[in-house]
This record gives sequence, structure tokens and C-alpha cells, in this order.
Amino acid sequence: TEFIDASGKRAIPREFLVNSSSASSVNGLSLVDVAVGKEGHSALIDRRGRFIVPPRKDQYIQLENDGSIVVRRGDSEYLVDTNGNTLLQVSGEEAMMRSVGEGLAFFERPGQGVGLVDARTGKIVVAPRRNWVWVGEFNEGLANLRILLPNNDVSEGYIDRSGKMVIEPRFLNASPFVGGLAVVSGADGHEGLIDRTGQW
Repeated sequence: TEFIDASGKRAIPREFLVNSSSASSVNGLSLVDVAVGKEGHSALIDRRGRFIVPPRKDQYIQLENDGSIVVRRGDSEYLVDTNGNTLLQVSGEEAMMRSVGEGLAFFERPGQGVGLVDARTGKIVVAPRRNWVWVGEFNEGLANLRILLPNNDVSEGYIDRSGKMVIEPRFLNASPFVGGLAVVSGADGHEGLIDRTGQW
């Protein structure tokens, strides 16, 4: 596959391997696979074909619609900016980083817990918390958060972009807000709708 401009002229003077990631482009950046011998190595390029994240065999790149970029190599995950500079790194077998939308990413440091980071600047929004288990997708300024309770059960509630708990964790499962409403499962497992105040 190759890149062309609106007139059909070749825009980047090289070809790339075709795969499902070849179509992912956000803010002038594109995920590509580069042929190295008989293998394809994932990379991230800008509109001129310059490598923002150079091709490597052992890496996986996530380019999200909000512009956040997470790169996984071995047992490390990196949050990088649009120039390929590392903003935050987590390492270890259980280390994890993932975009959660609206310019934020959640990260897990083994033994320390889960936190939130600004995906554009790398500034830590919420330092890792041991009782945080999982952060869902932010939508309409809120995200579902799974926490570990003192009795070792888990429950879900909602946080805002600063990490403040705005709807206390009392649900078995919670989904993102859409149009001011969210589908949740109550303690008895039955589903219902809540508003942004947590009222059924």
C-alpha cells in the first residue's frame, strides 16, 4: 500500500505492507507495517513519511481517535507524544497502559496500582491507587471505575477527569455514559439506567 494526495500523486516515496492497521490515521499520523526481510514490523509515520515510532519486530502500537499513542515492547509499555518522545513508561509482567478517551490514559504499575495520566503531556492526573482495578472509557466527562473493596469484592462507580469519584461504586457492572444515561447492573444483577447523579 502507499499514500497519495488528493490529485492522486504519490505523497510518501515508499510502499508499505498491507494489513488492517494500514488504514488507521489520526491527526496526520498513520500506523504502517514496514517490510524487513520477509517480516512486517509495525511503525508510526507522519504525513511526510518520517518515522515517529521506528519499525520494530517486537512492538505493538495503539493510535487512538483522541490522538493518544501507546507503544508496547516486550514487558514495557510507553505513552509517546506526536514526535515519538516517551512521556511515561511502565514495566513488568503485569504492567499495562491503555487510552481511555478524552485525552487520558490509564496505567498500571505492578505492586502500586492503577492511575490516570494526561495522554498528551504525560502529566500524572491520579497517582497509582492500590484499590483501583480498572478504568473504563471516558465519555461525556465520566468513566466507569472498578475498585477493590475492603472485603475483596469488586464494585463499579464513576469518576470524572480529575479522578474524583462522582457516583459511588455500588454496581456489579457499569458502562459509559451516552446522552446523559448509562446502563448498569445493580447489586442483584438486574440492569437499569442511571443519570449523571447516579439516580435510577
